[in-house]
Amino acid sequence: MAMPRKLLRKNHSHKPESVQLSIDANGKIFWNSTPIDLKTFDGYAEKAAQKEPQPEINLRADKSVKYEYVAQVLAASRRAGLTKLGFVTEPN
Repeated sequence: MAMPRKLLRKNHSHKPESVQLSIDANGKIFWNSTPIDLKTFDGYAEKAAQKEPQPEINLRADKSVKYEYVAQVLAASRRAGLTKLGFVTEPN
């Protein structure tokens, strides 16, 4: 039995996009290399959380950044409803 194309498309899952989120030593935030402030990040995160599937957010923080900046980004991510957030680390 052949399935309608419309149903086939719905069942075909596609790979979620990937976002490179960085925080430099001074606490500046970068969304895929674009510098943004925390308020702008809130908007980006809310938009990303509404996508289906949600993008995978890869968070890379400079080793000398104050934890306060990382915590602010994590809190904003949680408020926005992002569920696919991972930390990227580099070996010493």
